[in-house]
Amino acid sequence: MGKVNPARKFRQSCGNRHMWCALRQVWAVLFLASILGAAGGHPAVAQAGRDDVLVLAIGNTRYKTDGRSDAPDVPYAGKDALAFSELWTEFYGLASDQVVVREDVTLSNLRALFGTAGSPDGQLHKSVPRSVRTVIVFFSGHGVPGRITSQGEVRSQPFLLPVDGTAAEPEQTAYPLQELVAALGRLQVDNVILVLDACFTGLTPAPEATMVEGSSASFGMAFAAVEKPPKVSILSATSREGNQIANWLDERQHGAFTWHLLEGLRGAADRDRDRDLTLQELFIYVGDRLSVGNLQQPLGRAQNPNLDPPQADLLLAVLPEKTPGSDGVLTVKPDGSGEFRTIAEAVTAAKAGDRVEIHPGRYLGGVVVDKAIEIVGIGKREDILWEAKTEDVIMWTAGSGRIANLTMRQIGVSGDENFGAVDFQGGSAIVEGNDLTSSDGAIIYIGMTGADPVVRGNTLRDGKDAGIHVYDNGKGRIEENQIFGNDSAGIGIGTGADPVVRGNTLRDGKQAGILVYDNGKGRIEENQIFGNAFAGIEIKTGADPIVRGNTLRDGKEVGIFVYDSGKGRIEENQIFGNALAGIEITTGADPIVRGNIVRDGKQGGIFVNDNGKGRIEENQIFGNAFAGIEITTGADPIVRGNIVRDGKQGGIFVYDSGKGRIEENQIFGNALAGIAIKTGADPVVRGNRVTTNKQAGIWIYDGGQGEIVGNDLRGNSGKALDIDSTAGTVTARDNQQ
Repeated sequence: MGKVNPARKFRQSCGNRHMWCALRQVWAVLFLASILGAAGGHPAVAQAGRDDVLVLAIGNTRYKTDGRSDAPDVPYAGKDALAFSELWTEFYGLASDQVVVREDVTLSNLRALFGTAGSPDGQLHKSVPRSVRTVIVFFSGHGVPGRITSQGEVRSQPFLLPVDGTAAEPEQTAYPLQELVAALGRLQVDNVILVLDACFTGLTPAPEATMVEGSSASFGMAFAAVEKPPKVSILSATSREGNQIANWLDERQHGAFTWHLLEGLRGAADRDRDRDLTLQELFIYVGDRLSVGNLQQPLGRAQNPNLDPPQADLLLAVLPEKTPGSDGVLTVKPDGSGEFRTIAEAVTAAKAGDRVEIHPGRYLGGVVVDKAIEIVGIGKREDILWEAKTEDVIMWTAGSGRIANLTMRQIGVSGDENFGAVDFQGGSAIVEGNDLTSSDGAIIYIGMTGADPVVRGNTLRDGKDAGIHVYDNGKGRIEENQIFGNDSAGIGIGTGADPVVRGNTLRDGKQAGILVYDNGKGRIEENQIFGNAFAGIEIKTGADPIVRGNTLRDGKEVGIFVYDSGKGRIEENQIFGNALAGIEITTGADPIVRGNIVRDGKQGGIFVNDNGKGRIEENQIFGNAFAGIEITTGADPIVRGNIVRDGKQGGIFVYDSGKGRIEENQIFGNALAGIAIKTGADPVVRGNRVTTNKQAGIWIYDGGQGEIVGNDLRGNSGKALDIDSTAGTVTARDNQQ
């Protein structure tokens, strides 16, 4: 599994999704018959060995991608449909020929499948065998509000949006919910339960915004207009009252309602633990999980499901007898008192959606995770030790999942393989609350297109390579971690990677705090970066990150080092107390440096050299031991609108063939000249206010030259404009002296 070693990349000197929730839906249509005898006289739909159940799962994902609709894609619809269908085969034991999955259905598909008002008997009605008494239909896709005319009255109505439908014209291009309910009512089954993870408000997540002109003010308005046959019950994801929307769980990559529905159907909703799962139990469980306190999504909006009518006595399923993992939980205890002794055995036995619970003890051996599961420590984190030698502790390729509350150690040295604690090879999961290290490669790898985990609240420490290495177009959200004492960069971002790095503490590393290289990107925001042996942040070789709102202090070299054609937007950071310059720009680098505070450095504030460029604008630069800004050896930046004050040497120092445009800056209170120009330097100095400096306002000498135009040079202790006899050609005009 060879990976690029970030240490070999590091400098060895001195590493839209638009959530269209208001028009999105997940439909689950459950046709549940009362034909098997059960305790209390209430027969159950789902039991092992049943052959009179048929499941049809439909997932509409590709709307905008295929160019057939004005609606955006529904990224999790296919996963919802697949997970729903697998529940009935893997958990309830239906045969494979009893479950059908279809994706990206069109309007003609829906009409053919369910029928229309003019042709009421669709394929489903005609093809269901007489022996089948329970039909389960699952539809995941968009829903839209529209209007129909009935008996001369215009009424609001909900529609299913096919992948070739137009959200603005549902009456012509979408399938009415009323027709679906009527079609289901015609099926020769005993009960029909329609489960909707949907909202028809026409609202986006932005308050009071609408996506479809004339859309209904609430789902309840649209839903109330549907005439429901007696055999049909409806469990909906949102309340009939208010402008609620159906949310997504990005971390789970499912609809929030669907995720908790699946949990409940696996047994979590069986409150009295009698194995008889009622519809009312399922409704209560999903409602509790969707409360604002439990809903794992950033909006925090209320989402309250609705059950109509409240049939508490409808027995939905009889849960299987307990087997390892049959309740969705697999326990691992090294003493044999759990269901499994080793983590590898439990992971192998787990199904998608299961939770592997690891109890205190020491475990050895890595795993490969290719299904969406949770791996969670139970108890004190420090008592749960998981180690691997010549392999990753976890290699993760699944599209979702969770890793939490574990102590993980990669303890072997593999040579060129570079194993780590967690290795995302194109996969994604939530990694939170763990204590991680590696004696070989990076502690966490995030690599290849599709890798997009959330890494939150972990301790990543004392590794022999980088703390986190994001590479080869990897993404991810890296938030609120403690990263320290690693031999390479705390975080390395390279080769097209584009993560969000926010709110972390990166300290006391043996190289850079963060290294962005080889066209890496990323948003690096609000981190605390200090005490690292190399720069706090390094940007090189075409890298172009956004670096905003960070504190970079007390480093043993430069605060931010941009070199070898690095770019980036460096904005609103606090940079102070570093051993070298606060910011250094060199060897063709060309960043935007705007709105930062660069102060109290042990050398200069900003140092531009060796053909460095950049736009240095609106920064506060003060109290540095050397010049506030130095420009040298062919460097040619734009320096505009900054305040450069109270330095312990000069304000701006241009020398050794430095250039630059120095415009509209406030330069005052510095111990030497406000601006000094020498040894072949040739800047344009225009429109600055240079005052109260302890020597000259502008001093040009020793072959220095330049264009000095329209500056206010009054009030300095020395000459306003001191052009020494050793100076080169100087053009000076319109200055106030």
